[in-house]
Amino acid sequence: MCEYKYIKDQLDKIYNHYGKENQHIKLIEEMAELTQAILKDDYKNYLEELADVSIVLEQIILKLDKKDKEQFEQVRTDKIERTLKRFEQEKLYEKSNIKNIF
Repeated sequence: MCEYKYIKDQLDKIYNHYGKENQHIKLIEEMAELTQAILKDDYKNYLEELADVSIVLEQIILKLDKKDKEQFEQVRTDKIERTLKRFEQEKLYEKSNIKNIF
């Protein structure tokens, strides 16, 4: 069995056991713990909490129906592209400011 398929099956099993509402609450808790690790600059705990957030978030994403999953993927793609455009604009702005200095 493919490793990703195995992991996906395990995540599905966990989500089905606890249910949508509990996993949404769990995600909130894990994100709060990740926030604390970041604020405390606790790298070891940061990695652990990042893994926890990733696990619960992936469970939730995997359970989206086809329409919602497609919409999620489109929104994610749009946000990535928007950020890259902003990044390019910032680079152009920085270059234009450097030219104005001289």
